[in-house]
Amino acid sequence: MRLANAMHLSAWTGQEVDMVDFDEEAYMVELNKRITAEGKFPTRS
Repeated sequence: MRLANAMHLSAWTGQEVDMVDFDEEAYMVELNKRITAEGKFPTRS
């Protein structure tokens, strides 16, 4: 799961993502931006 999340985060931000110290908070912020933009589902916490 971490690999998939890291791949998404990297694609969204255009930056390399550290797999060892994966920033879960940054991932959730970016994920919730996309959920909000789509407007079909509630954001995640």
